Amino acid sequence: MPDRFGDPIEPTPEPVSDAVWAAEQRRQAIQACTLCDGDGYNGLQVCPHEDFRPAAVRGRQLITQTLAEVRDRKADQ
Repeated sequence: MPDRFGDPIEPTPEPVSDAVWAAEQRRQAIQACTLCDGDGYNGLQVCPHEDFRPAAVRGRQLITQTLAEVRDRKADQ
């Protein structure tokens, strides 16, 4: 039966439990991830499905730059 605007009423989807929903979300994350295997592991660790290498590179560059500045200040003294 259409609604009051004449559009067909879509049936309400069956509710799923939180555990079923979470399992489906985890399955989709593992499938989309390029860092882990089919079980969700990156080596021996559970994969966070996020690549932290770019952040680590930026942090390393900042540390190297800061250490160089400290070294230069000490050399000027």
